[in-house]
Amino acid sequence: MKKLKESRKGRLAILCLLVTVLLIASLPLTSCNEVREEPALLGYIDESGEWVIEPRFTRAEPFSDNGLAMASEISGRLDFGIINVSGEWVIEPGGGNNLLAPPRFSSGLIAMRAYEAPSTFLWGYVDETGSWVIEPQFKEVGNFAENGLAMAKEGEVGPNGETRGYGFIDVTGNWVIEPTFSFCGTFKPNGLALARAFDSGGLYGYIDETGSWVIEPQFSNTSGFDSSANGIIAVEDPETKLWGIIDETGSWVIEPRFKGAVHFAENGLARLIDEETRLFGYIDTTCSWVIEPQFQGARNFVTFNDGTSLAPVKENNRWGCIDETGEWVIQPTFGEIYPFGENGLAFACKRNSDRYGYIDRNGEWVIKPQFSNDRTNRSDDFNFSNGLAVARPY
Repeated sequence: MKKLKESRKGRLAILCLLVTVLLIASLPLTSCNEVREEPALLGYIDESGEWVIEPRFTRAEPFSDNGLAMASEISGRLDFGIINVSGEWVIEPGGGNNLLAPPRFSSGLIAMRAYEAPSTFLWGYVDETGSWVIEPQFKEVGNFAENGLAMAKEGEVGPNGETRGYGFIDVTGNWVIEPTFSFCGTFKPNGLALARAFDSGGLYGYIDETGSWVIEPQFSNTSGFDSSANGIIAVEDPETKLWGIIDETGSWVIEPRFKGAVHFAENGLARLIDEETRLFGYIDTTCSWVIEPQFQGARNFVTFNDGTSLAPVKENNRWGCIDETGEWVIQPTFGEIYPFGENGLAFACKRNSDRYGYIDRNGEWVIKPQFSNDRTNRSDDFNFSNGLAVARPY
């Protein structure tokens, strides 16, 4: 009798196992490598939160000062075009051509990389109709600066066996500063460009529009004058690996003493973390604490046209905004606040929420939270430009 019961239990177990197998087999097959659902498409909103350009892009960048933005409607390919503020194609995407971001017409030209033979992966410049003005021939290029010069990189070896690298071309594609540098940046409004010589031991300095050194190569890294709002920048000392601050002549404003790059805002204050407490505060150019370290997180100050400045800071896991004295202007009640744009709006979300909108300088909602903070295929710049901002529906 006992064996009969055991036999019945065994058959029941086998039956249950078969039913389980059949149920599993009836489920749809999935794969660990299955592609996740793509995020919502990108579009552009105005300062009231209304869609001006409906979401239709797989990739979108903020508008430049000239009213143009780089965008793509094709998923999975580097195939970009340029749109205007109405969402119309100024240069249609096609042929897999890639554009330099941000897309900036200067002297009527914009950089484009060709993906089609015989100029595969080489850069040149097109006009506003998309026609080649400077044929694809460079390994790297930059946007034309105000002085009409653009950084460009030629082949590694010249026609006579000489080492070639980075230099600067004019709008005809001719070399103005021969490609004799191992690296060059774009010229800034102060007339200086970051450069590195082949024989400088990997150190950086700054050249003028003739290619002459204004600040001799002596730094192992630099924040660049494009990140400066007051003519001073952070540079790294190659021996100590500490960062200091120099002016446009290369003179020290603050001797090397920081473990990382320090960026001074237009109001002369820089965010800095205290090594002992690991809390953030703000220093001035004498390296004195103006706002003592007290915040879990902090972002740079933004100065408005009326001369006032605000910086988002984090206290007790909540974000608010302080002024230059460290006083609260917007109480710390938000889940996150990004730096303010020139129009006085900041991308923000409520606490315990991942829906984002825009607040004003008083912390009031101007555009209700309704957008995603997903950065996939978009820049981290959530501010408005030409009255429009890139947005992704939640």
